[in-house]
Amino acid sequence: MSFPLLDIEVAACEPLKDGTSNDTYLINARYVYRKKKESDFPFFSPPQEEAILKRIQAIDIAPKQIAYDAKTGDKVEEYLSGARFFNGSIEDLKLYAALLKKLHSLPSDGIAPFGVKGRYDYYKAKSQEDLDEGDLYSEIAPLLEGKQVICHNDLWQGNMLIKNGKPYLIDFEFAGTNSPVFDLASTLSENKITDKDRIEIFLREYFGKEDIEKEYQNVKRVMKFEDALWFYWAKCRYTDSKQEAFLTIMEDKKKAFTEQ
Repeated sequence: MSFPLLDIEVAACEPLKDGTSNDTYLINARYVYRKKKESDFPFFSPPQEEAILKRIQAIDIAPKQIAYDAKTGDKVEEYLSGARFFNGSIEDLKLYAALLKKLHSLPSDGIAPFGVKGRYDYYKAKSQEDLDEGDLYSEIAPLLEGKQVICHNDLWQGNMLIKNGKPYLIDFEFAGTNSPVFDLASTLSENKITDKDRIEIFLREYFGKEDIEKEYQNVKRVMKFEDALWFYWAKCRYTDSKQEAFLTIMEDKKKAFTEQ
């Protein structure tokens, strides 16, 4: 197998199995090489991901980027040896509240929107599924208006790493401008955090204030919408790939949606 973005001798190559949308390899126990599969068509933009990766290097919230192919989306970054995944604890939630504040403070000029409504409509139509959610998007649309910042938009455990007490994000292929509340809700819904006490601690840390009842109610509403959004997305990905992992995501998202 060739790794054209790395101008070094490949002495060791180990497939990594933590993701579902890409082929990734640990090279020489030092680099992670992502070979991009065709995923999230028609929304993924390699030039956009590359532009965002360049900006986040300044705030040290992601592994050091080594190389990026803006045509294919293949990329190389340093391997975070000894890192662990986000575990949903209060300590980890506080770390990621601080990280998201840094990410959301970056300049967003020239970065395209994530496009919540367009994705939702596309995934739902293509999936040929219906959770009978009514006009849920219209209910949460006002919560996604206002200030738009660079968001990660895909904050599940596999994209959230912690090394020596410091949090990092990987896989910015869904990144784009969005409301901060989308990332806050994603951190919680994608990691099945529904306990009110932990949610409130997370939100207080992010907003830097004690009275966050309004923010709590808003995030809970967006969490429900995101469960529907990613249910439809997972059905589309399963139809395209036949990977069993996407069936599991569908089941999880449907269960979370119906229980809220």
